[in-house]
Amino acid sequence: MKVLVTFAVEPEFAPWRKLRKFVATTVNGITVYSSEVGGTTVDVVLTGMGAANARRATEAVLSRSYAICISAGFAGALKREYRAGDLLAATSVQHAAGGAVIESNPALVANCLNVGGIRKVPAFLTSETVVDTAQDKAALAEFGDAVEMESFTILSVAEDSDVPAIAIRAISDRFDQEIPMDFSDSVDQCGHILKRRIAEKIVRDPFKILTLIRLGRQSKAAAERLSQFLEIYMARLSADEAPETASHLQKHDPVSTQ
Repeated sequence: MKVLVTFAVEPEFAPWRKLRKFVATTVNGITVYSSEVGGTTVDVVLTGMGAANARRATEAVLSRSYAICISAGFAGALKREYRAGDLLAATSVQHAAGGAVIESNPALVANCLNVGGIRKVPAFLTSETVVDTAQDKAALAEFGDAVEMESFTILSVAEDSDVPAIAIRAISDRFDQEIPMDFSDSVDQCGHILKRRIAEKIVRDPFKILTLIRLGRQSKAAAERLSQFLEIYMARLSADEAPETASHLQKHDPVSTQ
C-alpha cells in the first residue's frame, strides 16, 4: 500500500525525517521523500504554505497511484479546550469562513482514533491568510476547531483523483496566543524556511524574539508528537489493509454551506 502525506513546511516534517530514513526523488518537478513503515510505502511532500502551493504540489504527485492521502502539519487552535501539542483529526474541512465544506474519509478518521493520542473534531478551517491574532481566532471559532492553510485544497485534489483523504493536524499555538510574524513570505514554494528573511524581520523588531522562541518550542514539540503518531498510524494502516477494503473508503463530495 502507498500513502501520500503532505506537510506545508520542513519543520513539520523534520522530526519524522530524523526518526527514519527517507529517500528523496523528484516527481513532476516536486521532491518526494519516500520510506517504508511496516508494509506501507510512505511518500512525503512539502507543499509550501497556502492553497496555490498545496494544489500545485499535490496535483503533481497524485498522478501516481496512492491508496490514501493525509494532509498533516500544524494548526492554530480556535477554541479554549485545545492546547499546544494536541493532535486533532477533522471530520470535515471548511474553505474560509462560511465557504464550501469537504469531508475527511470517515473510515480513515475512525481508524486513526484507534491509534490513540488524537482527538476527533468536527472541523478545520482552511484560511487564505495567516491568522495571527487572538482576536482574529475568536472571530473564526464558530467555523472550526483549528485553522490552517492547506487541508481543504489537498482533500479536494485527492477527491478529484478518487483518493480517500484525511486532515490530521498538531496544534502549534493556542486560541489566545498571538503569532509574532507572518511566516508566509519567509517560506519558499518547496516548504523550506528562508532563515535570512526571518532574521531580517527579527532585526526590525527584536522584541518579538521571546515570543518566537516560545512558538518555536511549541511547534517542535507538536511536530514530534505528530511524527510519533504518524509512525504508528502508518503501521496500523498496513496491518488493516488501509483499512480492509476500498468499499470502506467511501468518497464524499464537497457541499456548500452558503
